[in-house]
Amino acid sequence: MMNNTLGSFHLIGTLQHSKRNYSTTTNQHHQTKDIGHIPSSTQIQKKELPLSHLRVLDLSRVLAGPYCTQLLSDLGATVIKIEPPKVGDDTRSWGPPFMRVEGEGNLHENQSGYFQCANRGKKSVTVNLKSKNGQQILHKLVANCDILIENFKVGSLEKFGLDYKSAKAINPDIIYCSITGFGQDSSKSHLPGYDFVMQAMSGVMSITGDQNTSPFKVGVAITDVITGMYAAVGILSKVIEKQRNLSNEEKAENSISTNDWIDLSLLDCNIAYLVNQATNYLQTNNSPKRIGNRHPNIAPYDLIKCKNGDIVVAVGNDAQFQRFISVISSKIPLSAPFKDLDKFTTNAQRVANRKQLLEQIEAITTQYFTKEDLINELNKQEVPCGSVNTVGEALSDAQITERNMIWTFDQQEGKSDEEIQKYHHDQPQTGVRTIGNPLRFINEEHKVLNLKQYTTRPPILSEHTEEILKEIIGASDEEIQAWRKEGTI
Repeated sequence: MMNNTLGSFHLIGTLQHSKRNYSTTTNQHHQTKDIGHIPSSTQIQKKELPLSHLRVLDLSRVLAGPYCTQLLSDLGATVIKIEPPKVGDDTRSWGPPFMRVEGEGNLHENQSGYFQCANRGKKSVTVNLKSKNGQQILHKLVANCDILIENFKVGSLEKFGLDYKSAKAINPDIIYCSITGFGQDSSKSHLPGYDFVMQAMSGVMSITGDQNTSPFKVGVAITDVITGMYAAVGILSKVIEKQRNLSNEEKAENSISTNDWIDLSLLDCNIAYLVNQATNYLQTNNSPKRIGNRHPNIAPYDLIKCKNGDIVVAVGNDAQFQRFISVISSKIPLSAPFKDLDKFTTNAQRVANRKQLLEQIEAITTQYFTKEDLINELNKQEVPCGSVNTVGEALSDAQITERNMIWTFDQQEGKSDEEIQKYHHDQPQTGVRTIGNPLRFINEEHKVLNLKQYTTRPPILSEHTEEILKEIIGASDEEIQAWRKEGTI
């Protein structure tokens, strides 16, 4: 077993772990230099965050894995994103739109919005997996990381010595997370998986859309987002387990963990995403149908037409329904009260009679309410409702600003307005903007920890290669120059 390698959890949760040591002999094949840990200013700041003691080797691409590692990075982990030289993560080219991003010196690139959504705060390191030197570099990084996450096809990392068994031989304490379409051990494990395919196969598309339309996919790659969240939960559960097990000093010297391979299937995660729709089927053997914006178990839960557009109403219990009826009844003549209220007393009755209920509601709202007025009155009564916004309208809402859900990273200081306009066309801006992390940590004085101050913009391709290779594996300038020349990095 390794002695005091970065991958070891022996020191997690102690003051000693704030200074990491490197093994001079991780194993007979992979040696790292005892150079100590040289933290950057961002890393020093990150010590205030819950995952600042963790280092993640990110071999994943596209969205599910990167979304997971961005969550870990936001919470303080150092994430080393491994990318192919020259081309990088596929999503770097998934545009338009693109934004010119500039780093130190002459470093710059046109970066896609897709890439920016899931890669902030990471260190970009380019390594050619197919080269022997590249594999040796990655093995040394494995020895000095706590977590490895990958989304390669099943078995394809074995030839590079980066599969679970090989990684565990290098670093017995590594937490290893694999994301694939169908898992490691199924009859379909050899097949690739994409969000669109998984939404179709899981049944999600069969319940998305109106009953008179063809099936629709959800408007974002929800399969990848959900899988990324499950991956983060799985990884953190293993971190907590290791910390718990090592709280007993007698176990500390023999702490090689088992079950450290997290196997996530995109299809499994989408099946889990079905929640009540799946259990409705399990109880009845009847597959749920597409019902548009309605809820299979609640009413009224739908688009409501008003004089000048639509709003959504989500009435979840009988008390909310009574308040809802009081609002819409306030505008109608006493001589024409809301009909057949006894048919809508309970939620089960409202679901059974939802067509009549919606018709009566809209007969009132289309005549007496603008959408703004109805939302205002329902908000006063704390009835769940909202406007149907475009993405632009949603991101411009004062609520989003108040909650600090858009993070801007300055990265073009010194550029003139004309130069900025050249690259941003009709949307000039002086920084990279991403959607923030919705997690908010509040202390006893009700002050909110601002996660944004601890992170950085999404990296330019290979922006941190030299930094990471020098800092973690002790590479010399001569080695780095030679690796660049031969195409290893």
